[in-house]
Amino acid sequence: MSFCAAGQPLDTSRVLDVCVAVDWWYFWCKSLPSVPGDARGSSSGHVNVGKVVVKDVGTLAEQIARDIHTGRLSPGAWLKQIDVEQRYGFDRPSVRSALDALAKRKLVENIPNRGYRVTEFTPAHIQEILFVRSVLEAAAMELIIDTVPAPIIDATVEKLESRARAFATAMAEETFEEQIQAARLFHIEFWKICPNQELVELILELRERIPASLLRSWRSRPRMEKSVEQHYEMVRALARRDKAELKAISTEHMLGNRTP
Repeated sequence: MSFCAAGQPLDTSRVLDVCVAVDWWYFWCKSLPSVPGDARGSSSGHVNVGKVVVKDVGTLAEQIARDIHTGRLSPGAWLKQIDVEQRYGFDRPSVRSALDALAKRKLVENIPNRGYRVTEFTPAHIQEILFVRSVLEAAAMELIIDTVPAPIIDATVEKLESRARAFATAMAEETFEEQIQAARLFHIEFWKICPNQELVELILELRERIPASLLRSWRSRPRMEKSVEQHYEMVRALARRDKAELKAISTEHMLGNRTP
């Protein structure tokens, strides 16, 4: 499915097809009611095991991904299917399907004759992924400034200013998980107007590949403050249509700070 005709700006009304793949699970999990006891077999379709409430296989995969990104499941941790069943309240086929889906996203590895484990990353591998992402994002920013009509960019600048303020608040007052989400929403807002759907999908895929818990080094106070300021600087550069400045800030934001 295409969001727009070739050479035309992205139809923002349809960008949700991309964004949902990244973020729907967060809002869904936040909105779930607390269900006492074990709800397996209930008419609602929800499953409650301890504090973990899940609904379907897709949700299971996203819940595991969320636990990987927040560090609840550490790199290299083995994911025994019986343990996953008990933790999340799903049967064996559903667990296997979810883990296979995560293996395709490279968050999990399927080791022959041993099972599944959370993917491990060396510093060099992380840097390689961030470098590729920086190249793709620079190309997307150039496309936005060169091809997207001014009214759409101006409207996006206003939304990004709001996202940047939310990120600043999260960095100052909220949990690591909420900081991850605030950063993610800022960048997704940026890519909503990119006219190249394939480029956007690659950027979002790479963004989700490295668990945010591995980038905790940026959480020192000076780096947190710098990250917040860089978000505002990117918004200002976009408002000025300054491609060189926008790409320079974005590259430093990823490769210099290793920010989310």
